[in-house]
Amino acid sequence: MAHEAWSAAGQAGVALREWGDEWVAYAGATGHTHLLSAAAGQVLSEMGRSEQPLTPTALLRVLEGSPSFNANKSVDDATAQESMLRAMLLELARIGLATMRSP
Repeated sequence: MAHEAWSAAGQAGVALREWGDEWVAYAGATGHTHLLSAAAGQVLSEMGRSEQPLTPTALLRVLEGSPSFNANKSVDDATAQESMLRAMLLELARIGLATMRSP
Protein backbone atom coordinates (compact mmCIF):
# COMPACT_ATOMS: atom_id res chain seq x y z
CA MET A 1 0.00 0.00 0.00
CA ALA A 2 2.99 2.32 0.46
CA HIS A 3 3.38 2.86 -3.28
CA GLU A 4 -0.26 3.69 -3.94
CA ALA A 5 -1.59 7.21 -4.22
CA TRP A 6 -5.29 7.95 -4.63
CA SER A 7 -7.35 10.83 -5.93
CA ALA A 8 -10.99 11.52 -6.65
CA ALA A 9 -11.75 10.47 -10.22
CA GLY A 10 -12.40 13.43 -12.48
CA GLN A 11 -12.55 15.81 -9.54
CA ALA A 12 -14.43 18.44 -11.52
CA GLY A 13 -17.06 15.88 -12.52
CA VAL A 14 -17.84 14.56 -9.03
CA ALA A 15 -20.37 16.46 -6.94
CA LEU A 16 -20.66 15.57 -3.25
CA ARG A 17 -23.42 16.39 -0.82
CA GLU A 18 -23.50 15.46 2.87
CA TRP A 19 -26.67 14.65 4.79
CA GLY A 20 -25.88 13.75 8.37
CA ASP A 21 -24.31 10.31 8.37
CA GLU A 22 -24.66 9.74 4.61
CA TRP A 23 -23.17 11.30 1.52
CA VAL A 24 -24.40 11.34 -2.06
CA ALA A 25 -21.88 11.48 -4.90
CA TYR A 26 -22.85 12.32 -8.46
CA ALA A 27 -20.34 11.25 -11.12
CA GLY A 28 -20.84 13.56 -14.07
CA ALA A 29 -18.78 11.34 -16.39
CA THR A 30 -21.15 8.38 -15.97
CA GLY A 31 -24.32 10.12 -14.82
CA HIS A 32 -24.54 7.76 -11.84
CA THR A 33 -25.47 8.80 -8.33
CA HIS A 34 -24.07 6.85 -5.38
CA LEU A 35 -25.12 6.74 -1.73
CA LEU A 36 -21.99 6.61 0.46
CA SER A 37 -21.37 6.02 4.13
CA ALA A 38 -20.16 8.96 6.19
CA ALA A 39 -16.64 7.48 6.21
CA ALA A 40 -16.53 6.92 2.43
CA GLY A 41 -17.89 10.41 1.83
CA GLN A 42 -15.23 11.91 4.09
CA VAL A 43 -12.48 9.96 2.28
CA LEU A 44 -13.74 11.12 -1.13
CA SER A 45 -14.11 14.69 0.11
CA GLU A 46 -10.52 14.78 1.40
CA MET A 47 -9.19 13.36 -1.87
CA GLY A 48 -11.17 15.99 -3.77
CA ARG A 49 -9.64 18.79 -1.68
CA SER A 50 -6.09 17.64 -2.30
CA GLU A 51 -4.17 18.96 -5.30
CA GLN A 52 -1.99 15.83 -5.28
CA PRO A 53 -2.92 12.15 -5.06
CA LEU A 54 -2.78 10.97 -1.44
CA THR A 55 -1.18 7.81 -0.11
CA PRO A 56 -3.30 5.74 2.28
CA THR A 57 -0.93 6.78 5.09
CA ALA A 58 -1.50 10.47 4.29
CA LEU A 59 -5.26 9.92 4.09
CA LEU A 60 -5.27 8.22 7.49
CA ARG A 61 -3.35 11.17 8.94
CA VAL A 62 -5.86 13.66 7.50
CA LEU A 63 -8.85 11.58 8.63
CA GLU A 64 -7.51 10.88 12.11
CA GLY A 65 -9.69 13.52 13.78
CA SER A 66 -12.76 12.93 11.61
CA PRO A 67 -15.73 11.76 13.70
CA SER A 68 -17.40 10.09 10.71
CA PHE A 69 -14.28 8.12 9.80
CA ASN A 70 -13.38 7.21 13.38
CA ALA A 71 -16.96 6.19 14.19
CA ASN A 72 -16.59 3.30 11.77
CA LYS A 73 -13.38 1.96 13.31
CA SER A 74 -14.04 -1.44 14.80
CA VAL A 75 -10.56 -1.59 16.33
CA ASP A 76 -7.76 0.86 16.99
CA ASP A 77 -5.15 -1.31 15.28
CA ALA A 78 -3.32 0.66 12.55
CA THR A 79 -3.28 -2.40 10.28
CA ALA A 80 -7.04 -2.78 10.60
CA GLN A 81 -7.51 0.92 9.82
CA GLU A 82 -5.36 0.59 6.70
CA SER A 83 -7.28 -2.50 5.60
CA MET A 84 -10.61 -0.73 6.10
CA LEU A 85 -9.37 2.30 4.16
CA ARG A 86 -7.98 0.15 1.36
CA ALA A 87 -11.31 -1.68 0.99
CA MET A 88 -13.09 1.67 0.88
CA LEU A 89 -10.69 3.06 -1.74
CA LEU A 90 -11.06 -0.05 -3.90
CA GLU A 91 -14.85 0.24 -3.72
CA LEU A 92 -14.72 3.95 -4.62
CA ALA A 93 -12.51 3.01 -7.59
CA ARG A 94 -14.87 0.20 -8.62
CA ILE A 95 -17.79 2.62 -8.86
CA GLY A 96 -15.70 5.20 -10.69
CA LEU A 97 -15.25 7.79 -7.95
CA ALA A 98 -11.55 7.25 -7.15
CA THR A 99 -8.39 6.53 -9.10
CA MET A 100 -5.20 4.86 -7.93
CA ARG A 101 -1.96 6.28 -9.26
CA SER A 102 1.71 5.53 -8.84
CA PRO A 103 3.51 8.39 -7.04
